[in-house]
Amino acid sequence: MFAVLSAVAGVGLGWLTALAGSVKIINWLTVPTGAANVIHALGRGLFTVDFYTLLRITRLIGIVIIAVSLPLLWWRFRRDDRAALTGVAWSMLIVVLFVPAALPWYYSWPLAVAAPLAQARRAIAAIAGLSTWVMVIFKPDGSHGMYSWLHFWIATACALTAWYVLYRSPDRRGVQAATPVVNTP
Repeated sequence: MFAVLSAVAGVGLGWLTALAGSVKIINWLTVPTGAANVIHALGRGLFTVDFYTLLRITRLIGIVIIAVSLPLLWWRFRRDDRAALTGVAWSMLIVVLFVPAALPWYYSWPLAVAAPLAQARRAIAAIAGLSTWVMVIFKPDGSHGMYSWLHFWIATACALTAWYVLYRSPDRRGVQAATPVVNTP
């Protein structure tokens, strides 16, 4: 089907090779990449291992975690619509955490799915804070500021402010507007 659609679009199958480009992303946003960085940094004096070999191993472990987790999450959350949506949010979070490479906006996907499920003030505030961080960490030109401590801390301060304002604001649910009492003569 991909071959037919690619032929109809006149682009061929060369775009498939571009999909492999994401493995070149090495940042601390996924558990496998972060684990490889930490293991390499801590183990550098104890053993000799090529960082990229270690990275391939941790990323392979991450893919196995995804492959095992998704069917288990489906089985666990299949009973009704609300449970299914919860399962989708958890599945997306597992994928984003353990995929070989991720960019900050990937974390908005599970947040978007989890948002309608949030009813507690803490959950709503946490989703708002995390969403704010994801949005502020990006610069106007589309690049991210994760390697600038100043930009990182500005994004974090904005996220904490969003969280705090929502978490500490008075609960307005169930509060009815005062109705003026009209006395008739």
